[in-house]
Amino acid sequence: MMQLTDRMRRAMERAEGVARAMGSARVEPAHLLAALALEEGSGAERLLRRAGIDLRAFRLDLPGGDPAPGAGKVPFSPRAKQVVTQAGAEATALGHAYLGTEHLAVALAGSHTELLAALQQHGAGGQERLRELLRRGIDEESRS
Repeated sequence: MMQLTDRMRRAMERAEGVARAMGSARVEPAHLLAALALEEGSGAERLLRRAGIDLRAFRLDLPGGDPAPGAGKVPFSPRAKQVVTQAGAEATALGHAYLGTEHLAVALAGSHTELLAALQQHGAGGQERLRELLRRGIDEESRS
């Protein structure tokens, strides 16, 4: 099983908190995106910033502010599970032994219409463009 980064683990827990705060019975991809928007300094934030997207635009106005992990798990919907599975496939394709928020952002860009629309509006392309930026960022980091 692929190891989750601390930020990814926190984002998954926050997604549950977002779903709970919104009165949802299950975590949906929109909750994952909202949780990513709360993870300042994450790989997803850096990746999307390079694509011209301010992740803060996807923060939801939640009662009580940033949802803390609460007691009891909120199950992930089949669509949310599919996005997390795709994030794992993105990490594997890059040769990563970990699953980070940047991989989740790439997976969401392929399935979440709001994020995809924002990428296209900013001329940043779509999911393939995020993959390219993620690969390029990794190559640049390995050279430094």
